[in-house]
Amino acid sequence: MDKRKSIIVKQNGKVTKIIEHKAKNIHTSNQEAAATLKESGDDQIPAYERKTDLKKVKPFKKSSKFSTFKPIAIAITSAIIIGLVLSVIMFQVFVNVEDGSAGQALTSVPVSNADEEVAVNDTDKPIGTSVYSIDSIQAFVLQAGVFSEMANAEEWATQFQQAGAPTLIWEKDNQYFLLVGVSETKEQAEKIATELSTADHDIFVKEWSTNSYEIELTEEENEWLQHFRESWLSAVQLVSENNTLTQAHFETNLEGSEKLSTLLEETKAIEEVSGREAQQVLLHLLMEYEKLLDK
Repeated sequence: MDKRKSIIVKQNGKVTKIIEHKAKNIHTSNQEAAATLKESGDDQIPAYERKTDLKKVKPFKKSSKFSTFKPIAIAITSAIIIGLVLSVIMFQVFVNVEDGSAGQALTSVPVSNADEEVAVNDTDKPIGTSVYSIDSIQAFVLQAGVFSEMANAEEWATQFQQAGAPTLIWEKDNQYFLLVGVSETKEQAEKIATELSTADHDIFVKEWSTNSYEIELTEEENEWLQHFRESWLSAVQLVSENNTLTQAHFETNLEGSEKLSTLLEETKAIEEVSGREAQQVLLHLLMEYEKLLDK
């Protein structure tokens, strides 16, 4: 039986046990190993000590399940609170809208007859009236001048009056127009302008029209105004052909109308006139017609 020697060596603070074989073939290498270990053991290496204070080291704590689900719980709670607040706000909005609609439904009164164009809840409108559209009247006027001040227009009007040409001052669009005549067509107006023009005064032909209006009238008043418009246009044609204008050309069978009273009186006051005087009468009627609708 082989006998082995064991050698105990302390190196770097560790104990090493070396078994020495008796075999001859490894005797030499064992001696070298022993010699090496001996040399290294001559200088003893000091052992290092751990300086960590285990008492001060905090033990590792396992995270609880509540800390894991805490952010989720906060998010869900916040969403519920926001939803409740928005629900209350929207409920208040819908309540206010419904209250406003109900209030309008209570105060508004439906129109019983749309054909009459009468609003039942309009207390200012007289009974039996409707709103009618009145078309404009177009013609060609003879203009002697346009002024920014009434005094200048009156001064020129006096000069034409002395020359035997009656005039009419018409205030419109913050200006004062001095008119000496009216005609149905532009050609007729230019012919008259040539006759009236002098070395000191020039007459210009201008296309003239009243405005379109919507006015509140009774049915009888509306019919009379429509007839007046047609009668005026035919009267201009009549005067342009050097015919005489009479009161019979305008019907005045409308009675008891306060709104049209001024224009009615003007038509009743017409006498037999012709030429330039007839043109002045027609200009005056047209100006009163526009004033009436512009109120």
